[in-house]
Amino acid sequence: MMQRRLAGKRCRAVRFINTPNGPVRRDAHGTIRHEMDNLGRHMLFVTWHDGLEGYVFPREIELLTETEDERIAA
Repeated sequence: MMQRRLAGKRCRAVRFINTPNGPVRRDAHGTIRHEMDNLGRHMLFVTWHDGLEGYVFPREIELLTETEDERIAA
């Protein structure tokens, strides 16, 4: 089931993530689009700022606070 409670939240990769669309480097920033549960696994769909997008596990990212998000945007 798809959920949108974290939709629009900014996040950061805490480790290198290998995706079918290409690698996401550690410390890359992105925006969460939706969440879903699939085969007993909770996953987040993230659009990364370098143009990649794909599903990640919650342990692979951390949510940014508003202060961190403002600092990155500046």
